[in-house]
Amino acid sequence: MKRKFIVLPLDGFASAEALMDYLRSLLDELAGDELLDYLAYIKLNDGVHNLDAGGPSIVEQIIAELKKRDLPVEIFLDLKIGDVSATVTNVLKKYQNLPIGILTVSSLCSVETLIKLRLLMPDTKLAMLSALTDISREEFQIRFGMTPGMQILKDWQNISALYHSQAGKYENWQHPLAFDLVVCSPEELEFLNKTMPAWVGTIVPGIRDEWMRKANEHQKRFTGVRQALNEEATFVVMGAQFVKGNPDLNISPQESRRLTLQEVKLSLRFESGDPLELLKSYEGYYCSKIDVDGIVGPLVAYAGTYPSEDGPKNFVGYEYFNFAKAEPDPAARSYFANLIAEELSVQNLTGNVVLGAPMGGILLAGTLGEELGVSTIFAEKRVTALADPDNGKKEQSVPIIERHSLKAGDRVIIVEDVVNNFSTTQKLHDIITAREAKLVAIVCAFNRSGKNDWNGVPVVAALFIKAKQFHQNDPAVATLMAGGEIVWHPKDEWPVLKKAMED
Repeated sequence: MKRKFIVLPLDGFASAEALMDYLRSLLDELAGDELLDYLAYIKLNDGVHNLDAGGPSIVEQIIAELKKRDLPVEIFLDLKIGDVSATVTNVLKKYQNLPIGILTVSSLCSVETLIKLRLLMPDTKLAMLSALTDISREEFQIRFGMTPGMQILKDWQNISALYHSQAGKYENWQHPLAFDLVVCSPEELEFLNKTMPAWVGTIVPGIRDEWMRKANEHQKRFTGVRQALNEEATFVVMGAQFVKGNPDLNISPQESRRLTLQEVKLSLRFESGDPLELLKSYEGYYCSKIDVDGIVGPLVAYAGTYPSEDGPKNFVGYEYFNFAKAEPDPAARSYFANLIAEELSVQNLTGNVVLGAPMGGILLAGTLGEELGVSTIFAEKRVTALADPDNGKKEQSVPIIERHSLKAGDRVIIVEDVVNNFSTTQKLHDIITAREAKLVAIVCAFNRSGKNDWNGVPVVAALFIKAKQFHQNDPAVATLMAGGEIVWHPKDEWPVLKKAMED
């Protein structure tokens, strides 16, 4: 089931009739649109103040329309409640028997008001509003003497403390939280996620990706949807980006939703829990088509070699794990490093030095070293023989450690991007033992070997997967080899492989 996080505001309508006509038309337009799967709430602000229908009536109409279409979308009342207790109670009594999912409440309200709201609407999530997003960071600092993030944190802490000290005075009080959520701009997300409890959710307006930004932007603190989700926003508020597009840049609503969905998927790819699917999302996986006649090709050459009459030759195969497509993204490296670190902990494997194998293990080693809190070094490559494709040979090299050093007694964890034949591992192991250090584990993003250990040394991977490889004269690949259907440098010729998959 997909996580729902989009909040769609319905504002700016002259009448309830116009609002409902627009909503029906919009839902018809969105039928079958994948982005609709992520819609969590319809948000009402000025839409509840129309002359032809009161707020409760409008809410009832929207709920009926959603039920008719079997859409599991809730109502978000963005009333920014900020009055005295009696007035607030009188207003909210009109919504008491309606299924309101979220209600925004100003931090200026008394604690007594919050408690009465909890008693009146026990199933509704309360969201604290403390810093409006159309106030710049500079203006906020001048007016309030602190950053918006500090203001939100201070208000939440003080209100929560008072709430807990007073709530016990009321009968039938059961709700332990003053607020379930806070409203904040993207600029405050990182700070609040570090300083507030994990159970406090965030509602983030100010979602403006590049194609939506205008010179006269009313929001002062904004960001794109991918960044907001990457920084763990619980809900994001999208109006124009979801339904209007940007006519100034000739971006239609349909195109805006397509671009938005693309950004959403780029963020949510980490939630699948499948390292291979994550690599695919970076377009870092190649697999040749295989039909009834066998492998269609093209083949790819692997770094591992086998002996032949003409000297060492490279193994070949029909799939390739190009970790280089993912590793530039710190979020991807962190994802793989976390999986590896967890497994090291489970197996009680510890080291004091992380050694990145050239070249694919270097960046991942840096991230893993930070995750484990240990020293990080890396090996370099020294070329020993140039590539000779006519004779089935890739460039040959040996790893060296010159920039950094290893000490006697060091416990070393080798980091690679992909392991299969352990040829690089063997060479690094020889260096480690020559310097009287000890190899305690081999870790990688993808283990293609299907082995859990190498010469008694544990192999830890984000994903274990057995990938077939062949000698170049193997009948399964010999015809393709003879026809030149092989890519000797997969990373350098990745567009060729990508096109082959698309075709």
